[in-house]
Amino acid sequence: MAWLEQFAGVYWNEELGRAHIGKKQGHYWVQFEEWGSVLGYEADHDDSRLLFVTTPLWRGVRISVMRIGEFSLLIDESKYVFRKQSPTGTV
Repeated sequence: MAWLEQFAGVYWNEELGRAHIGKKQGHYWVQFEEWGSVLGYEADHDDSRLLFVTTPLWRGVRISVMRIGEFSLLIDESKYVFRKQSPTGTV
């Protein structure tokens, strides 16, 4: 998952607040205001990559990293766009 390093940093969404993508204890991790999770990923048939959280409470919630500097958090039918605020890779 070294390709994820390009997405490391602090992100912001008006509704959900701060999110941080980086490395923690040897794993890539996403940390939100109230909770965090190790990230997993799967490759799609067109070789695109889709991230998802692995924490039991939110297991399966998808994170779409379509471009550097922005990611979308998909919860049920809602989509929350987070924009990068600063580049740092340690959670």
